[in-house]
Amino acid sequence: SCTVTVSSYLPPANPNYRIDVTTTEGGTVDKDPAAAKAGETVTLTPTPEEGYEVGTVTVTDRFGDAVEATENADGTYTFTMPSGQVSVNVTFVESTPEPLPFTDVAEGDWFHDAVQYAYDNGLMDGVGDGQFAPNATTNRAMVVTILYRLAGEPDVSGDVGFTDVADGLWYTDAVTWAAEKGIVNGLEDGTFRPMEEISRQDMALMLHRYAKTVKGTDTTPTGDLSRWPDAGQVGSWAVDALRW
Repeated sequence: SCTVTVSSYLPPANPNYRIDVTTTEGGTVDKDPAAAKAGETVTLTPTPEEGYEVGTVTVTDRFGDAVEATENADGTYTFTMPSGQVSVNVTFVESTPEPLPFTDVAEGDWFHDAVQYAYDNGLMDGVGDGQFAPNATTNRAMVVTILYRLAGEPDVSGDVGFTDVADGLWYTDAVTWAAEKGIVNGLEDGTFRPMEEISRQDMALMLHRYAKTVKGTDTTPTGDLSRWPDAGQVGSWAVDALRW
């Protein structure tokens, strides 16, 4: 005679079910949790790549029936997990930027895309009355304000440190921040001269310092200036910035 031992497998009372996610080109999707029990809330976080936006988000159960997904204010989507695995399909489509509000920037202008980028990212907002003034001369206050916005407009503290920059002006915080970061040093007489036109080499120096001190970029100068016949006019203090 022999003894047979029979072991019975009991599946878990409330198992975790799979969440299969497929996406189209243009972004990625995170799911939380990675697998879920029936009745649990699942959060989907679509992240479009630059130039794309979320198109559609659909969730279907194992029978192919739709599962309601709710779009939330923060851009996430949530749904209640059914009894069984689900399939999630997310599409991304190329985004169409809002048209520029400037009457002096046309679609075919060589600078149009750059203006669109600067406007969409909050770096420049024109000069008022629907004008961008693309051919106007840039001054020192404008450049530090653009860099300040590019850095996310961090909080500043302390005095501005320049005799010609008063409190409460549209560029005061930007100049204060730029001075704190060593992006600008001002002039020997203690002024900043915010309304003074900025030269190409001065602007290159500001960009060089911003990249090094704020972004932590490798700013080793490797370019060769000798290909330009006016390279000898570059100030010694700006050579490394222009070579970078």
